[in-house]
Amino acid sequence: QHIAAYLRVLRKRFITRDPFPFHTKRIAFIDSWFVSYWCKEYDQFKIKPERFKFKGTPYEKLVLGLEPKDQQTNMKWIEDVDHLYIVHQIGGNHWVALDVDLIREHIDCYDSIVGQHTKESDFNVLEACRPFTRMIPQMMNEIIPPEIYSPRLEQFSFRRRNKSRVPQNDQVGDCGVYALKFIECLALGVSFAGICDENIQAIRVK
Repeated sequence: QHIAAYLRVLRKRFITRDPFPFHTKRIAFIDSWFVSYWCKEYDQFKIKPERFKFKGTPYEKLVLGLEPKDQQTNMKWIEDVDHLYIVHQIGGNHWVALDVDLIREHIDCYDSIVGQHTKESDFNVLEACRPFTRMIPQMMNEIIPPEIYSPRLEQFSFRRRNKSRVPQNDQVGDCGVYALKFIECLALGVSFAGICDENIQAIRVK
């Protein structure tokens, strides 16, 4: 609930704040409750992707900027939006930040508790993000007119950013706050400077 609430704060700033606070208007913050629904739907999608339909569903409203209903932006993916910002729970108890680049067809993952980069750990994070790497391309193929977005067959590429470039939560337990601040900094177009265990409790309270 806290994750969802702060994303609503960011979206409200996007809709109402004057002067506009973020580095570009071509962004969208994806609602946490919708992300939860999306990930549950992935279990059905992966059985037979070719039979899964997006048009005429809540996904179409998402792509058209009509979701969530009480914070509509009416900004359409590709036409008006280049980047999606998602805070995603993986493994049942860990939050990461995702920057989805719709133009480059790529997702960057910002993880505050990497531990050691191994093929296995990086693959596990990728697997946890399959709902986005696999479903977004098909969603766009079905909903966005072909004259605006040429249909693609490939899933989005994915990169778990190296921990040398992402502040690490060494004390553990604040990954949700880290993920939210990563999203906010990305949207503002600023560095992650100052996001650290020494400051994270003050950031949590704020």
